[in-house]
Amino acid sequence: NGARIRLSPQKDWEANDPADLANVLGKLEGIRGDFNAKHTETPVSMADLIVLAGGAAIEEAAKKGGHAVKVPFSPGRTDSSAEQTDEESFSVLEPATDGFRNHVSAGSKRAASVEEQLVESFSVLEPATDGFRNHVSAGSKRAASVEEQLVDRAQMLKLTSSEMTALVGGLRVLDANTAQSQVGVLTKTPGTLTNDFFVNLLDLSTSWQKKSENLFEARHPSTGEVMWTGTGADLVFGSNSELTSSEMTALVGGLRVLDANTAQSQLGVLTKTPGILTNDFFVNLLDLNTSWQKKSENLFEASHSSTGVLMWTGTGADLVFGSNSELRAIAEYYACDDSKESFVEDFVAAWAKVMNLDRFDLA
Repeated sequence: NGARIRLSPQKDWEANDPADLANVLGKLEGIRGDFNAKHTETPVSMADLIVLAGGAAIEEAAKKGGHAVKVPFSPGRTDSSAEQTDEESFSVLEPATDGFRNHVSAGSKRAASVEEQLVESFSVLEPATDGFRNHVSAGSKRAASVEEQLVDRAQMLKLTSSEMTALVGGLRVLDANTAQSQVGVLTKTPGTLTNDFFVNLLDLSTSWQKKSENLFEARHPSTGEVMWTGTGADLVFGSNSELTSSEMTALVGGLRVLDANTAQSQLGVLTKTPGILTNDFFVNLLDLNTSWQKKSENLFEASHSSTGVLMWTGTGADLVFGSNSELRAIAEYYACDDSKESFVEDFVAAWAKVMNLDRFDLA
């Protein structure tokens, strides 16, 4: 982080609305200058102020919707300088698309689908690693880590995070590793389907230490005895803090009604009261009185079923919450009249989680 959004190249990225961003940063710089002049011993960083300002805006938007919420804030971020920022390295990180803000770069080209890549070459199908069975080929030189490839393969298999977690935990205790490897078999009763993998992985009485490139050992803190061994594909279940499906759904739905799209695009802003934190996105997305039709590559229109009047427009990043079975179940819950407060609370929690993803100093 380091408030690099105020530095090149991020301040000029299309997805960041450069003109609006410059205006906002200018106002925040003024606030920061006034505050620090009066509080010389406890100055605020721009990194902290940006996050704090976002939280304040969310609290105000929730208040307009009749909900009193407090967005958690943990100070302590520091600011990076231009000298500490390699523009060339950061340039490759510019997003071609951003589903959270319904942005697609004008020059964005659709990546080949999984099916197209498979047809192109069957020779790449031999797995260099298999996180499900804790296997790493002797000659593997893949850039991605074992745990990253595990997640990629789970996505290709259409597994949710919960399904992948259950499947790996079960395969470990069932002793299903390649070549009967005992790495990651965190149980005293291999072959019996239990929850031992998770119990022992998260046991606070053991301490995991890295021994080599892809081997970790868990030792008892008092005796130093080696209790278990595992790979990155095992430890990822104790270290990964990615957004859950529910958190992503709440975050996107909230950002849409808060009118936070790139370039103030109204695509997916399914509300008559933009800027107010409500569950309108889900209510209107799933409204049975409207019919969604594809108009172009990434544009959909919702018309009233009876009158044909155009009601809303959206993208695939919006309609996925109505077409994906897992996400639709969450969307239907948030669309309920008695879920309004729950949605606001979940949005605030997801927002706070994202704001603290770079805070490795926090417990």
